Amino acid sequence: MHYGYSANLVLEIKNFTCRVYNQRIKVMECAFSKYGTSYYGLSARMMFDRDVDRSFKAHVALDVMPKNTRQTMHVADMTFNVCVFLKQMLNNQILRPLALELKRVCNLPAKCPFKKDFMYETKNFTVTAKTVPPYLPLMDFEFKVEIYDKNQIIGNWIATGATSAKAK
Repeated sequence: MHYGYSANLVLEIKNFTCRVYNQRIKVMECAFSKYGTSYYGLSARMMFDRDVDRSFKAHVALDVMPKNTRQTMHVADMTFNVCVFLKQMLNNQILRPLALELKRVCNLPAKCPFKKDFMYETKNFTVTAKTVPPYLPLMDFEFKVEIYDKNQIIGNWIATGATSAKAK
C-alpha cells in the first residue's frame, strides 16, 4: 500500500495485538516484526468454529493524535460486509492498495463462506513509511479492525504506533 511518500518520515509500530471475544473464533494469533527503520511485517492467523457467511462484518477505524496536541482525530471509520468486500475489494480506489497487499500475503477466500476449521493466515503484511498518507500530520495512531458475526463482536486486531520526523 503506497501513498505519496516523505523521505523525512519515520514510522514506528509499537504494538500489534489481537483478541477473541467469543467461541466463534477457535484460533486467533498475531505478531509483528521490525525489519528496518520504518519497515514492518504484520502477521495473523485465525480459524472459525463454523462456516461464516453473509452475517460477517468488519469495522475499520483509524484514530490519530497529532504531535503537540491532545486532540484525537477520527481519520477513518467504516463498517462493511466482508463478503461484499471480497467480491469488490479491488474496485474501491481508497482500499485498493490495502486489498492488493492483502491478496499478496493472505489466503482469504475469493468469496464467502469462510470455512470452518480452516486456518486463514496473513504473512508479513508490509507496512512502511510509504503506507502513511502524506496529508496526515506527525502523530500517534491506533488502527483497529473489529470483526462481527450476526452483529456480535467476535474478535479484533489493533496496531498502535507513531510517526516522527527523521533526525537530521
